[in-house]
Amino acid sequence: MVMVIFPAVKEQLRLKAVRAAMAGYRDRLAALMMTPDGVEEEATVPVMSLLEWLDGAESEEAALSVAVDGFANLVEQLVGRRQGETGGGEGEA
Repeated sequence: MVMVIFPAVKEQLRLKAVRAAMAGYRDRLAALMMTPDGVEEEATVPVMSLLEWLDGAESEEAALSVAVDGFANLVEQLVGRRQGETGGGEGEA
């Protein structure tokens, strides 16, 4: 039996990876913004680069989250239709 869930699983894994990377980049960004004596610095080129990457990652996270939620809702609808069938035959996807 072949399962067609692979795209959603792939998106869920990518979403987890993006969220983990975002947390790491936020920590790195905070470190770059502080001097060793704890004084906050002005934004530098590396900081701006990280901010741009973080903005892109947040957009990707939002899109992946919508895709994952949308797929879960689609699966629920298909299961509901299948359970609602009285003939017991296979429904069309």
